[in-house]
Amino acid sequence: MAASVPQSKIDCGTAPLADALKGSRIIGGTEAQIGAWPWLVSLQIQSGKILAHMCGGSLVKSKWVLTAAHCTKDTRDPLMWRVVIGTNNIHGGPPYSKKIKVKAIIIHPDFNLETYVNDIALFHLKKAVRYNDYIQPICLPFDVFQMLDQNTKCFISGWGRTKEEGNVTDVLQEAEVHYISRKICDSEQSYGQIIPNTSFCAGDEDGIFDTCRDTFVNPKRSLYPLRITPHSPPTCPQA
Repeated sequence: MAASVPQSKIDCGTAPLADALKGSRIIGGTEAQIGAWPWLVSLQIQSGKILAHMCGGSLVKSKWVLTAAHCTKDTRDPLMWRVVIGTNNIHGGPPYSKKIKVKAIIIHPDFNLETYVNDIALFHLKKAVRYNDYIQPICLPFDVFQMLDQNTKCFISGWGRTKEEGNVTDVLQEAEVHYISRKICDSEQSYGQIIPNTSFCAGDEDGIFDTCRDTFVNPKRSLYPLRITPHSPPTCPQA
């Protein structure tokens, strides 16, 4: 059983299992250790008895999940959504994973689907989760953009495709990427000045590790969820 911790004494951005096993983490586009990213959730749409993974999100409070607004383009009806938390497998599984219904979905009022400006949303859960070794909240990124530089360590994690036109992985993946300056990323040779101020760029110089699509990233060892855009225009590795 996962050890429960009083919610009033919980800090954000801590991964008890990963912290207890420092050095054992696998970085480089491989399966994540169970409990390595305890704030990461799978947002799934329910159709009959089938749940389909749509996006990842980050637990910011016991009843609130932060995600990208574009993830809700198919439906904003909270009755259609489920949140799977406390596991690195999108199908969940005992004893510590939870499937929770959604009470409400709040989209940024100025979200633009074409430009992805203000691409942020909140899922309000029907019931609060209890924090334990597998479920923890992430910190919110106040004034973090000003601190990013070429020495910033960033990690991407999620259940995305591992190759172009491939299937979504069932098991959580993780990789380390590098911060890319806005001057380089938004140059004419890359994105051509279309990166919004609410995003930054990260990637791998060799193009080995990427997100295939812009997504949230965890800079400085998984403390904050921020908006990331791949260094080069998004494509997935070929098989």
